[in-house]
Amino acid sequence: MGTHSTRIETIAGTAAGIVTPICLHPLDLVKTRLQVRSNAPPTWGDSTRLIRDILHEGGGRALYRGLSPNLIGNVTGLGLYFLLYSSFNQMLLATSRIKRDGKGRLNMYEYFLTSGAAGAITTILTNPIWVIKTRMLTTSAHASSISVPNDRYAYPSFFIGMKTIYRTEGLGGFYRGLVPGMFGVFHGAFQFMAYEKMKFWLGARKASSGSLLHAPSSAGISGGSAQPASLNMLDIAISSGLSRIFANVLTYPHQVLRSRMQAATNQTDIPRRLVPIIRSMWRENGIAAFYRGLGPGLFRILPGTWLTFMTYEKVKTFLGDQRMV
Repeated sequence: MGTHSTRIETIAGTAAGIVTPICLHPLDLVKTRLQVRSNAPPTWGDSTRLIRDILHEGGGRALYRGLSPNLIGNVTGLGLYFLLYSSFNQMLLATSRIKRDGKGRLNMYEYFLTSGAAGAITTILTNPIWVIKTRMLTTSAHASSISVPNDRYAYPSFFIGMKTIYRTEGLGGFYRGLVPGMFGVFHGAFQFMAYEKMKFWLGARKASSGSLLHAPSSAGISGGSAQPASLNMLDIAISSGLSRIFANVLTYPHQVLRSRMQAATNQTDIPRRLVPIIRSMWRENGIAAFYRGLGPGLFRILPGTWLTFMTYEKVKTFLGDQRMV
């Protein structure tokens, strides 16, 4: 049961990792470029002006620059994350007091622990992919200036970017931004803790009103959630959206710090270490500097979250019902 469930989790997570970046990559591009800017205080018109600049520079195709590492990173990251998350949930459930008490599900703190552990391992293994993605998103394909700091080196493709980083920075270049990235593990932990709690609460409410039948096998992310049957699309949207906003508000500054560190090269004036970056950003615009890109980030956050979790939950339910894996 555990192996079958984990396999379904992995396939569903991989499917979500394909759908989301294809649909929302242009917003990710704009958000990342805004995060690494350091010349002027952020304003509401920044996103529109930046999109105009990108379209002028390379047409509509330029909005999908960096899609390949984004796809590779999301497919690898989400597939691996849900594989580990499901495995850790199953392991903890099998050895915890909850199993013996017969409740059949983990509590909030245990979900926080398992999602945090899965996130830490995934972050370490996939950081090189995100470094290449950030470099591609913050430069033009031919290294011509589009108002981003590190435009002297071109990163025309994923593999050329990999060679460039290795040649100019060595293996250490692939792990730029890892420290703030590890702080981002808390983002995922907070989100999944809230998501599981809200999903169970919504399901329990519906069950108490007789609107759902019991079907634990498709109830949600594995980990022993003995909750009512699969929630509908609106329930998934509410649970995933609110939990993502909650986590994002708490942890957004780490994304900006990570993007700055990953965009820093030997050819830029961006500080390359965490503490100097924090000091530099504080001198620029105070606390506002740590929330650069939050506007398009918030605009992207809900569609991205809904796409990810709806794809994940529905693919998982379909595979579970069909017994295809």
